[in-house]
Amino acid sequence: MKRRNKIVHVELKETHTHHYFSSLKAIFNTLSRDEVGCCYKFLTTLKLYDYGSCYENKKCIIHIGTLLSMPQKQQRDESDV
Repeated sequence: MKRRNKIVHVELKETHTHHYFSSLKAIFNTLSRDEVGCCYKFLTTLKLYDYGSCYENKKCIIHIGTLLSMPQKQQRDESDV
């Protein structure tokens, strides 16, 4: 079974740049409140936790998506080495 991880995609409209984060909070480690057009606390009130959720304002578009990855192989016992 593939592992699922949340991914937060932020597109800044003014510069047409795309940024990818592991959480809403991580956005504000890289981008300023002015660049995003809102603050972290406001985003948490929107309940954007579901995959496929979207928020848009004058400055950005924020999508919540799923990052699929291959499952990790089980580690071999030392006796197998």
